Amino acid sequence: MREQVALKVTSPERAICSLIALLSVIIAFRSHLLSQYAGFTVTPAAGAFLCTIFEEDGFVNKYNAPALIMALCAGAVLVCVRTVFKDPDMNKVKLAKVKKVDAPPSPSSSPNSWSNELIFAGASRFTLIILFCFLLNVTTKGTISIYETLTVKLGMYFFPNVSLSTTGYLVSGSGFIGVLILLCFGVITKWFDDFTLIVGGMIMTIVSTSLLLGMSGDRWHVFEAAIFLTYALGYPIGHTAVIGMFSKITAGRPQGKLQGYFASAGSLARMTFPIVSGYIINVTLDGVWWWIIGMLSASTLAVIRLRGVTKRMSEE
Repeated sequence: MREQVALKVTSPERAICSLIALLSVIIAFRSHLLSQYAGFTVTPAAGAFLCTIFEEDGFVNKYNAPALIMALCAGAVLVCVRTVFKDPDMNKVKLAKVKKVDAPPSPSSSPNSWSNELIFAGASRFTLIILFCFLLNVTTKGTISIYETLTVKLGMYFFPNVSLSTTGYLVSGSGFIGVLILLCFGVITKWFDDFTLIVGGMIMTIVSTSLLLGMSGDRWHVFEAAIFLTYALGYPIGHTAVIGMFSKITAGRPQGKLQGYFASAGSLARMTFPIVSGYIINVTLDGVWWWIIGMLSASTLAVIRLRGVTKRMSEE
């Protein structure tokens, strides 16, 4: 006969367990962001280097060499997934579920809590704030995807005398500074809370996008400033703070599904925003930048308006 012992966790122990779980999620996302920004730093620099060693003609040239190398890298990843990485032992996973700790529910997950109070169209305050975080993620991820799609092409169009390698090194250098900022983010959060960082990051991106309005061939330094503000400051600060706020709000709740939805919303934005911007740019170039400015301005005002709600929810 199998004995099952329920482990009763006291309130301080439960709080410590929740804090450890929250920190592990934040560290995982920080690692994801660092790897992403390492891509922002390395791949533009590698592309700029390839432009200097390949010619415009030939089977492998400076235009298709980056794509061929990325295809080889993707193939290598597939081989590693097939041969090196192993799925977890499902018997151990089932055993872990049987031994799951029977901890008391967190106060925020109680049906009668302030977060779960129904306030609009049958939706709880928690649900609406989660949707708001999704929209912030869509806005920040969508904005950077438009920059990735258009800025280098615009640099080629407005500044034909500037080489592709120079533009690549500009993006790479700005991304490198963004990596340094992410490494120092723990220190930054001691001075500023998530809401201040979100607003600050979005304002920097708004300023950056405003610099691109009416771009002409004699404004290379303005173009440099716009790239720097977004890649080095606006996106790494604002988007990382959005992730931090979302992790704090969902602490003590089943985060797996919510984090999956959060990541899927960002991926959807990265797919759709460049497509929409392509249609807009066929009509007017400045229309794309006004679209970004409008989204970021509305998001900034919403963050300021909902600051008290989100702060209380993240501390509940």
